Amino acid sequence: MSVLFALALAAAPANGCAGPRPGWLAPVLLPPSRHFNRITVSARDGILWNGAPVTRPILRQYLDFVANMTPVPLTILAPRHDADCALIEALRDEIEAALPCAAQVCGEGAGAWTEHDLLPAPPPMPPRRARPSDR
Repeated sequence: MSVLFALALAAAPANGCAGPRPGWLAPVLLPPSRHFNRITVSARDGILWNGAPVTRPILRQYLDFVANMTPVPLTILAPRHDADCALIEALRDEIEAALPCAAQVCGEGAGAWTEHDLLPAPPPMPPRRARPSDR
């Protein structure tokens, strides 16, 4: 497989936590055919797997499942600016324990990984007007 991805830089993220692990991929636009899973972590939302809340034990189960897929899809850790540094580091440990990160299947960064990430956020929905059937 040819390498189309940039390796993560060791720069510290804006939240003051340690930067990504050496050898992990940094945000880069993935080809549409590249399968991936995104782990988002924030103080407000906790841990999300592809947008759905998960516990640490469930996350470990997902990582174990992904590790047995062929090919192993990319797993992206996308910490938000308010994420706890100790939790980010613990999640990195769990990802590395489960996945062959040396094979470039681990990435980190909240930047754009897909064209969808580049789209502007949709405007807020206007308030819904009451219909006669709602009364």
